[in-house]
Amino acid sequence: MIFQIERIVQDKGVFGPCSIVRAGVSVFFFSTQGFHRIDPGGFPTPIGRERIDRTFFADLDQANLQLFVGAVDPRNSRIMWAYKSTNGASNQFDKILAYDFVLDKFTTIRISGEYLLQIAQPGVTLEGLDPLAPGGSLDAMIQSLDNFSTANTPELGCFDAAHALNFFRGPNLEAVLESAEQGTDGRRLKLRGFRPVSDAPAVYGSASRRETQQQAATAGAESLINPVTGRCNMVVDTRYSRYRCRIPSGTAWTFIAGVEPDVIRTGLR
Repeated sequence: MIFQIERIVQDKGVFGPCSIVRAGVSVFFFSTQGFHRIDPGGFPTPIGRERIDRTFFADLDQANLQLFVGAVDPRNSRIMWAYKSTNGASNQFDKILAYDFVLDKFTTIRISGEYLLQIAQPGVTLEGLDPLAPGGSLDAMIQSLDNFSTANTPELGCFDAAHALNFFRGPNLEAVLESAEQGTDGRRLKLRGFRPVSDAPAVYGSASRRETQQQAATAGAESLINPVTGRCNMVVDTRYSRYRCRIPSGTAWTFIAGVEPDVIRTGLR
């Protein structure tokens, strides 16, 4: 027997022809039932149920599935799904849903473009180095020709609205992180601030508020992290609150693990 075709699942196809992604030995795709992962010899396993599926499906512009493009980052354990949202500009995607298949976590990125792909930047020959060197001479080059060139290793690239190829090598974009909503059994909370667990030198903290689950949350004013105490100070009196951290674009940082809140019951000191 040279080969055979076996059905591993029924009535669960790919929603978007360019959204299927292979990362190593696993395959990832989005169907009408959400995001799934298939490992060798296995069956489709849901990875977005009760996490991202409903939110993503409501935000996806289903009339422009040609802009729903998946790609794996060859230098990281992340899969990127670029897509056009219902409020996005025509003929280009405006959001990326990133999934780290090692950490099993999702996040979103706001960026526009036309196509997402793996690509390697072409290298140059020795004859072509003179125009690139300072002063047009190889003798003036600072870099050593013995170093391993990273230009020929694949990386994640994107065609922008001007049809130009770009690589994700620029300064950090703005990062916004928000916690799950915190609340008690009917008692009011007094939030006096929180400490972001991060090495970012600049973090703006804020906290939302609402009195009932039926109300819309009201965003609070931002407070810059205190360089001495490492706290974002504020006073918020409410029943339910979410903690929000914003790291400005261009900030050099590597991690943010959460926040340490300073919360007491209203009426206590």
